[in-house]
Amino acid sequence: MLVFLTIDPKAINQENYSNQLFNIGLEHIFQLLAYENAVLVLDEVCELEKELALNIDSLGEDAYIIKNLATEAFKKNNSVKCPVKPWNDTIDLLIKLRIEAKLDAVMTDDIRKTEFDEMRIDPNRLLAFNKVLPKKHLMVQNADKFQKNAVRIFQKTNEQIFHKRITRLTRFTTEIIFMDPIIGHIENLNYSSWLNGFKHIIDYWKMSSLINHKELKIKIMTKHPYVEYGDEFEKRFKIEVDKRSSIINKEIIDPLIDKYKDWAEITFVMKHDKRNMFRNRFMVTDHATVIFTKGFDLFRVPGHYRENMIEYMHPANESVVQNIRYSLKNLYH
Repeated sequence: MLVFLTIDPKAINQENYSNQLFNIGLEHIFQLLAYENAVLVLDEVCELEKELALNIDSLGEDAYIIKNLATEAFKKNNSVKCPVKPWNDTIDLLIKLRIEAKLDAVMTDDIRKTEFDEMRIDPNRLLAFNKVLPKKHLMVQNADKFQKNAVRIFQKTNEQIFHKRITRLTRFTTEIIFMDPIIGHIENLNYSSWLNGFKHIIDYWKMSSLINHKELKIKIMTKHPYVEYGDEFEKRFKIEVDKRSSIINKEIIDPLIDKYKDWAEITFVMKHDKRNMFRNRFMVTDHATVIFTKGFDLFRVPGHYRENMIEYMHPANESVVQNIRYSLKNLYH
């Protein structure tokens, strides 16, 4: 499960950094942001990012691990900038960001926690670095609820679960890539099932998105139709590709463009998978990659989900996910 959080920059100072538990918790959170399942949410005008960078730099040469992790955390696949209503000070900004972006946590320290108005922020969402410790640490019994909620990645789909998972995956993304080999490879499909599945996911994204809609993109990728090798293979292959592309554009892509043309740019790609590498069905966002084990034809009958599994492979910059992205975007020749 992706976890969305922001950080109180004033909690990062030399005094706190000299505290062993705070130091461990700070490194752990930045580890989650840089390489695991947390996403750093910042304000659109970069006030938090500037102050965080300045305060992290002030920790000195000994903080090279934190500095390196922070550099990764600020990258696009690990962070997002969100519009926030005008604020008065840092605490007001953090509270408004937590409310408007529906964040899982605001990270701070024990002293700063007392300065937040509990009438405006749920105390359970306000966490101190020294209370969020990695599982391997001896004081794991003091680990916060945040730590426990950051690990589950498998779930059978149903209405409530599906809505929560898709909303969490898409509300901060600028692009969704659907990768499904079936729609191009197999003929005589009920394409309306895929169309309804794509619409269902995109509608949830549209309802939950906190990103400027002018930047949004949707790409649907599939693989070539099956053609037996033999005489005039290239000619027959081109005919089948053109035929299948025409059908998919008519049955899936054009209806999607008609519905979402004022909201997102939609493109379709189908090329030759010579090495037969493209088998799983993926959905890729800015921050995670998800495998739909049964594909994007989500419904057996209208309104009733077919049994499906969604497997989260996060974050988007994790090496295995990077390899998937690279392979699927470059396997076509």
